[in-house]
Amino acid sequence: MEVGGSPYSGQEEILSSVFEAGNYFKAVDAEKYNMDFAESRDRERLAQGVRSSDDCRALSSELDAITRRIREISEYGKNNAMFQSGEFTEEESFLMAEARRLRSEKRELQDEIERLLVMRTGERRGKRAITYKNTVLCNTFKNMESLLPELAEMDAGRLGRIPVFTSGFPRLAERLDAGARIAVVGGPCLLGTGEMIIHAKRRDGMSFSFDFNTRGAVGRPDETDAMGKFFRENAETVAEISFENMKERLTLQDYEFLRMPLEFGRVLDAPVVIPLPDMSYMKYIGAATAPLERSIRERAMGDFASEMHRVSDIFIGVIEDLARAFRLPKLEIVHDRNKKALGAFYSGRAPFYERFVSSSRGLKAVTGQPDMVESIADYIFSPALPKYLWGVGDILQVDSLSETDSHNKCIYAHGAAASFYGALYPESLGKSGVCAVSRADVRDKEYMTCRR
Repeated sequence: MEVGGSPYSGQEEILSSVFEAGNYFKAVDAEKYNMDFAESRDRERLAQGVRSSDDCRALSSELDAITRRIREISEYGKNNAMFQSGEFTEEESFLMAEARRLRSEKRELQDEIERLLVMRTGERRGKRAITYKNTVLCNTFKNMESLLPELAEMDAGRLGRIPVFTSGFPRLAERLDAGARIAVVGGPCLLGTGEMIIHAKRRDGMSFSFDFNTRGAVGRPDETDAMGKFFRENAETVAEISFENMKERLTLQDYEFLRMPLEFGRVLDAPVVIPLPDMSYMKYIGAATAPLERSIRERAMGDFASEMHRVSDIFIGVIEDLARAFRLPKLEIVHDRNKKALGAFYSGRAPFYERFVSSSRGLKAVTGQPDMVESIADYIFSPALPKYLWGVGDILQVDSLSETDSHNKCIYAHGAAASFYGALYPESLGKSGVCAVSRADVRDKEYMTCRR
């Protein structure tokens, strides 16, 4: 797409940003997003004044009359079963010629109205914008500030230099102006590639190693569900499962994904929920090891829970340090040992979950991977935690761009029961610049210099 005919013109730093994401981008008509961009919003307000002027109203009235006549011709043809054969009657030929003339006049009037708008507003209409997965809009932090002036008080860090993908920001600005209660939700994944290795030993002495993050054999990250397949095919011969936990410190990206929801909460004076998905990880291990002998599975589940609690404690310590500095109105960290919050999560989501999976797709509406159903369901519904915990129905999700699917499915699952807004942004690249930090080798990640 041409940058000059888009809302991104003149934002070279944003345009040159390099990141990794799935190939789900689309150039769309920017008119739909007039109120999402500061310049197009200002232009639209000026345009409303132009449209109310006498000369523009006259052109619009003429345009409406032509549109009605074209519609009448179409309906007349349908009602009289016209244009059914290759040879046209005299009447059909006359109507076709009139329709062509009217369409030409309609285009000329539309162009004339546009020229009038450009002349009096001094700006051309943005032609194309970028969306991701038909859900979020490619945006910039500078533009977000124009919609929510409170964001100018934020320490935006990297967000000021990269694309931020938003949803519903004009509506969020309206709700804030109306004094509505809003809440913020978001946070990082706990484990990236190379940070938790699962070793499986068979009775014949052979050992096999899998990466928790990729679910593939170590060194072969593209093998989808290799670990689950191994457990299913070797259920009777697996003798032992052990876990090699490399997660001793947060990566710089982990820290950023913790800090950003808290920053938004601070400047918007909004309560924040940070879900730490240790319980979701445990559900996956439970589903993947389900075919194994009971004693082996239970021992593995206990060992994994201990390791995940150790990882969660690292994150909880950093969150608590940040919370003390930010003085948030309210903060809830949802994790496996916060039983009260988990109870509210599962009871609150129950009716929405049932409705979500009651479609013809059933559990495939969650995911087509059986071992992942329960854990992915947690990801889909966790953005609604402020509603389940506090009854807050306006929720801003500040999260990774990789959570776009969860964001979209959560919106769909809750319908009119809650309103969700998104500020999703891409991960950093690893030190080598080859792939996102979460998928990079441990040696390619940048870790904080202290545990907390």
